[in-house]
Amino acid sequence: AEGAVFSNSVETPHVRAEPFKELRLESPTRSLYMEAPKGVHIQAEAGDIQATCRSDLRLESKDGE
Repeated sequence: AEGAVFSNSVETPHVRAEPFKELRLESPTRSLYMEAPKGVHIQAEAGDIQATCRSDLRLESKDGE
């Protein structure tokens, strides 16, 4: 499989896939966290955004709606 494997945390301002390739972020045995002090932006300019999980999927806003 193509890609990179990291044994610890990764900090980067930008993550992207090659043109016409799928971007996949996964943690097969632990949790996956994305956090930023000014927010996290997820955008699909052409196509869908899909999230799947084995149990509950939660989206939470602490101050907004």
